[in-house]
Amino acid sequence: MKSFTNAPPFSTYVSMTRQLIQPLLIALTFLVGTAQGHAEISLAELKSSIALNGTAVPPTRDIWGTDAADFVDPAYAKWAWNNLRSFEELSNELGKYETAYTAWEKTAEAEYKKEIKTILKDVPFLKRGKIKKAHRIETDKKAFLNSTNQDAIAKYRDLELMRLEWNVSFEKGAPFDAGNWVAYEVFYCERHTKRFNFRMEDCRIPNWRRPDVPEAYKVTYERRKAEGTLKYLQTN
Repeated sequence: MKSFTNAPPFSTYVSMTRQLIQPLLIALTFLVGTAQGHAEISLAELKSSIALNGTAVPPTRDIWGTDAADFVDPAYAKWAWNNLRSFEELSNELGKYETAYTAWEKTAEAEYKKEIKTILKDVPFLKRGKIKKAHRIETDKKAFLNSTNQDAIAKYRDLELMRLEWNVSFEKGAPFDAGNWVAYEVFYCERHTKRFNFRMEDCRIPNWRRPDVPEAYKVTYERRKAEGTLKYLQTN
């Protein structure tokens, strides 16, 4: 019969196991903490309403265009830009969060309307615009902080803001044929990188063009291509 008198005591096994597990637990704790920190959303630096529509909401796009300061979650906005390649992918992503955003927007709008008449009671007419804007921003933030769907609300809002900007700044100039898309991306890389104030990966520009784009856009594009006036197709 084999003797086990030389085998390490049970306490040694326990000690060895702890030495192996402890670094794993530390690493796991770090990863969880990092993920939670990344998911945390702050409105401290946002100077405008986070609603896309509604009473006294500032325009979602000012004269200088949209940049990173306009996003509630800039990291998500950058991910969306570099990963959602088509209108269908964009629409599917928006669909995931639309219900949560719509519910929040209705709550924020109701709270705003409930309080604003009292607030404006003794305010001179010419000063009311500034008061309305400030109160809407405050109402939005309160409703947002009280919501259990902050992540979904922020994602929908930022993605929709990017879609609106794409329609205004990219849709008319982007090519309709896939063969010229790379030339378009390379030529306008720097200009379009500045649009949202974060670097595009490999200068890629997603094609978020709607399927119901006006026919006039296509006609103009084909005419300019035939004339040789599209800068990104010119070799000189």
